[in-house]
Amino acid sequence: MSQPSSLLALPRDVQQIICQHLFVAADLHSLEVCSKGCHQMVNRPALWQSLLVQRFGQLTADRLFQTTTRLSVLDLKQTYVQLSRQIIPAPNMQAVHLNPGTSPQSGYLVHMRMTGSTFGTVLRLRSVCWLDISASFQGVMPGEYQVLWRTRKDALRPVGSPQSEVHMSVSCESVRPHSGSQDERMEVVHHLSHFNDLPDEQWVDVPGGNILIADFAKVFVRLWCHSGEWKSGLSWDYVKLVDVNQPLSIQPSVQQAPQPASAGVGGLAEDLRNVVDRCRQQ
Repeated sequence: MSQPSSLLALPRDVQQIICQHLFVAADLHSLEVCSKGCHQMVNRPALWQSLLVQRFGQLTADRLFQTTTRLSVLDLKQTYVQLSRQIIPAPNMQAVHLNPGTSPQSGYLVHMRMTGSTFGTVLRLRSVCWLDISASFQGVMPGEYQVLWRTRKDALRPVGSPQSEVHMSVSCESVRPHSGSQDERMEVVHHLSHFNDLPDEQWVDVPGGNILIADFAKVFVRLWCHSGEWKSGLSWDYVKLVDVNQPLSIQPSVQQAPQPASAGVGGLAEDLRNVVDRCRQQ
């Protein structure tokens, strides 16, 4: 009677092909802690280098490898996790008219500490005419996502002219230029009255549009209002992408991307997913 085949008994190149179907870092970690052999299989530099190229594109990987003489496995894993983030805190957003000053008299947009902030530092709108904030996400996996801007309004302070239009856009471009997937763009327009009506001094997730992604992509989000009126009294904690098809209990995790399997690997990939599921249940 034949014995069941072992994942660890397979050639190393086949093991790597199987692991390359797991793009979520948490899934790879679940496999890593299954056994000493799985730990060794997951902690190979070639695997993480390949994952970086597949998910974030050759150009991003080349820049990373060129700026560092030698990256350890830990460096590669940390870089992968950092690039995979789907929450961008206020200090990492780009803003026009960002003032480095933090005193109460500082104008325009400033970074400042605020109680109740998830990351401790927020982007505070003190007073500006030309409002323009943006951020970008790297290597977003296929799926449908909603953009949420974590926003807070000052008490008893109007944001600006109620009829001024605030635009919130989300767009994407494939990290693989020849993948055949189409770039997408979506825009939501609110009047400033929408922000004036937010509850005072409470953090609220303001939707900034949905986008459907067919292949690994860079996602660009932007919030702007270029009217001539002065605007003030808003703060932003972070902007995030939420996979609308995932349960809230595991957000902001993303769905595993469907990838074509090599001949003879499909069943093994299914076995690998079963191993990860069993590990999660322990």
